[in-house]
Amino acid sequence: MKWLVILLSLLLSGPALADGISGQGAGDEGLTGMIGTGAGIVPPLNNLPSPAIMLDFVNNVGTVFGSSGTAASFVTVTRTTTNGSATNLMPTSASGVSYTTYGNNVPRFTSAGLLVEQARNNYFPNSNAPVTAATNTLPVGPIIMWVNGSGSAAATAGTGTGCSGTATQGTPATWTMSVGGTCTITVTGSLNAVQVENPTSGQTPGIPTSFIVTTTSIGQRALDSVATTGTLLGTIGTSYTIAARAVPNGATTYNTQQTIVSPDDTTVNNRTVLFRTPTTNVAALTNTGTNGVTALNPTGATAVPQSTPTSIAAANTINSQMLVQGGLYVGSNTAAYTPPGPALARILIGTQAGASASPLLGSIAWVKMWPQTALTQSQLLAITQ
Repeated sequence: MKWLVILLSLLLSGPALADGISGQGAGDEGLTGMIGTGAGIVPPLNNLPSPAIMLDFVNNVGTVFGSSGTAASFVTVTRTTTNGSATNLMPTSASGVSYTTYGNNVPRFTSAGLLVEQARNNYFPNSNAPVTAATNTLPVGPIIMWVNGSGSAAATAGTGTGCSGTATQGTPATWTMSVGGTCTITVTGSLNAVQVENPTSGQTPGIPTSFIVTTTSIGQRALDSVATTGTLLGTIGTSYTIAARAVPNGATTYNTQQTIVSPDDTTVNNRTVLFRTPTTNVAALTNTGTNGVTALNPTGATAVPQSTPTSIAAANTINSQMLVQGGLYVGSNTAAYTPPGPALARILIGTQAGASASPLLGSIAWVKMWPQTALTQSQLLAITQ
């Protein structure tokens, strides 16, 4: 019996130790040194630990540390709309489909999950009952016009310069205003919605966003800022895993960072950020804490695709971080650092702290967190397939 104990001890202290969260050893179910997994042993995949935080925005169900409810009940949304209403009607929605209008500070949902977008304006008056009309004054810069319904909307010059293009169902029109002013929009056929919006200058290619119901004035929808309710302070260790399933609406050449999920301390001082990189649009990871910024920015990885649900997960522990996307290993980093887990107080969903917020411009299907466990490579692959 004694030799069996010795043999088991040797096996457990062998190649499995090399795996940790890096996944480079012989067995991904080896020792991890994590809190809450027995003697530091991560169980095999058929015993994958349940996340302590699970928010399923497609089915609107959630669990946070044993408490269950709707996913919406576990998040707080900050978003206002002036001179109109926010909706969940998308540029890609079917012609004539019904949609929901939302009041201030209410989460918005599409079939893909929780909708998170940057601030936008709709300059077309009475946009849910479209007739030929002049827009409100458009700023200098890029403009996108899209419609819903059977018919078209054509832009010609009003007091502004640059108005040009015709939008039909599923095919937006784009132009650039060289001189700010109005455009005349000629409506033909039977349209249910017209949106004339201005993507942020410099962000290319421009991404049309959800429909804003307007009055006669400019409809202004603010940024969707979504965070977990209450505080997570004291519940997250120096070893943890954060994962999310995102559906970005931007093309894979989009030149601006898009945040997927970001646990933080309510500032930029301590945080983990999972995001879609500018231009290459691959998944990337940064951790900010006592060691400054520790980044994992893979090169040559597959881009997170447009309009396709993709799961991304990151495991963090002392001196090691790992990133997995869509069931594929992306990369790991063994630079010396201490994860910021104990300082984290909330999870931002689709945005990050800071002036720009770097919003996703898309939907989040789910968010999961293992606040005391860094999953192994094979476990990360399993939850992102």
